[in-house]
Parts: sequence; structure tokens; C-alpha cells
Amino acid sequence: MDEAALPDDVDLGFVEESEDYLLTNTYFPSKVGGRPAWLDLEHLPHPDDLKCATCKMPCIFLCQMYAALDEPETFHRTIFVFVCKNPACCKPNRNENFIVFRNQLPRSNKFYSFEAPHEDEPKAETPYLCTLCVVCGCRGPYQCPKCKSTFYCGPAHQRMDWKGGHREKCGAGKVSLLLPEYEIVLETEKPPTPPPNPADEEKQEEQQMAEYKKMVDEGKAGEFKDVPEAELLKFANEEDETFSHFKKTISQEPDQVLRYCRNGSPLWISSTNIPTSDAIPVCSLCNGERVFEFQIMPQILNYLGEDGMALDWGVLAVYTCENSCEVDSQYVREYLHKQDVVK
Repeated sequence: MDEAALPDDVDLGFVEESEDYLLTNTYFPSKVGGRPAWLDLEHLPHPDDLKCATCKMPCIFLCQMYAALDEPETFHRTIFVFVCKNPACCKPNRNENFIVFRNQLPRSNKFYSFEAPHEDEPKAETPYLCTLCVVCGCRGPYQCPKCKSTFYCGPAHQRMDWKGGHREKCGAGKVSLLLPEYEIVLETEKPPTPPPNPADEEKQEEQQMAEYKKMVDEGKAGEFKDVPEAELLKFANEEDETFSHFKKTISQEPDQVLRYCRNGSPLWISSTNIPTSDAIPVCSLCNGERVFEFQIMPQILNYLGEDGMALDWGVLAVYTCENSCEVDSQYVREYLHKQDVVK
């Protein structure tokens, strides 16, 4: 499908502040930041599976999307995205600092009640059947040797917690590591507004070209300094077409942080680094094809506090197994494609 021919059934995600209890596993949330609200509460990913491929430090939780499908084995289904906060690992058009997991459960399972809780009736977090890292909320198999009641995913987060005060008095440490926490709420994307009349559209293009020329004159695109004007405008038109479509599409809802459309197409931000279908790796569990499921927008960076200033991306497109194959209590790795506005 052409990137400009987006399907009608796109759900847009927006961040909202929420009651803390609604962001726990009991309520199957879609959310940004905080600790992950794991689905399967026993067979969490091993800490080694959550290490950045570049610096080997633990990744932290970025967001999760509750995306149940109309099949018995996918009655509950959540996609989890983790990121390395080290700015040096955030490289243009590279995805090594991201990790994505899929997990799913049938309606009848050992962790949750058959009937969903009412949101206006606060309930406690459903207990985990394994220990969690006190710092990041991921699986914590390593015990504090002193108090024996605090657990960590590994030495890196144990050191962070000890520097935060745990060494002096067990349980007193408080480490500022997690991203700000918000609920993700979905709304169906509205039909696009009617296109402007040709005169208005031509005027808008002239303004965009004037801005581009100004950028060149100011030395912000020095490699184009000696290119004839006609060629420069031609280049700008070719390069900006996808980006212009991106801006036009999101202009109706500029605060969107996520776009969900399983089996649809991403809204790309650049005409470069768009993956072909054969560039998306197959499912690691069943060898089936992967399909686009949702994308994380650059607007989400505005809600990540100081960490949002250190991280950067254009579009994060998440691809998952087309069959959403049975996971047998596993958290299965899925694929994320990072696209930036640079080549």
C-alpha cells in the first residue's frame, strides 16, 4: 500500500494523566512510562533479553499497547516497547537501542479473573509470581545481600539503587530512572479535511520553498550552497513530498503520540529509509510474516521530560507476527523500524 493511501480505520493515541490504579496490570492498560504492567505475571523476559544491543546496559520501559485480537488465544494481548536512554546509542535510522515484546493470554488464565474489573471500582495490582527489579519494574532475579527483600535485574540497577540511598538504609533508596507515566487513550482518526483550492496550495508550496531557501542561505544546508536554484527547488520538492504529507496528516490532531492500524501502513516522515516487505524479518517463533501494527510518533518525546531531550526519532514503526502465533507463556521479540528525517 502506498504510504499516502492510509486506511480509514486508524486509531490515534493521546496521553492523559490517570489514576495510578488504572495503570496497573489489573486493568490491562495502554500507557507510556513508569513501570511496565506485565501481562503474563510469571514468565517475564530475562534481564539479558532487555539489554541494549549497543552498550549492553538495561533498557527501560517506553510504552505498551493493549491490542487484543478476536481469537481465543489472544483475548488479552499487549505489545511492550523498551528503549536505551543513553544518547550515544540513539543513532539515525538505527534500531539497536529498542526492544519490542509481544505477550498474550486466553480469557481463562491463571493470573486474572474471567470478568474485567470496572474502572470506577479501584482494585489492587494483580500479584506477580516472580520478583521484580525495584528500579525498573522488570524481572529481578538478583537479591540484595543485606536486606534480602529487595530485588534487581542486575548489577547496573543495584548500583543505581545503592547510590540512591539503599546502601545506607535498605528500602530507603529512590532512583529517578523511569519515564513520566501517562495513560494512552485511543480515538478513531477523522476523515481528512477537503484539499485546498489549487491557488492556496500553490501559495503554501511557495512559502515552503522560501523557508527552505532561507535555511540554505543561513548555512543550515551548506552542501546545497553551489547548486543552481532550479535544481535546488526540484530536490526540495522531491525530498519534502513525504514529509509534507506527514505534516498535513497530523495537523488535524497534532498531539497524537501513537497511530494504531494493524495490517495497515505507517505514516512515514521521510521518503528515505522506508523498508521493503522483505526487509522486515519473519517471526522468531513461527517464521511467519510480520505486519505493521502501530507507530510511535515523535510528539511522544514532548512528554518524556529531560529524557525526551536526549532521545530522538522520526517514526518508530512496530511490526508483529501476522498470525500472532501462540506464545506458550513467552514474551516473544517483535520488530521495530526506526525512521528519521536524515539520510
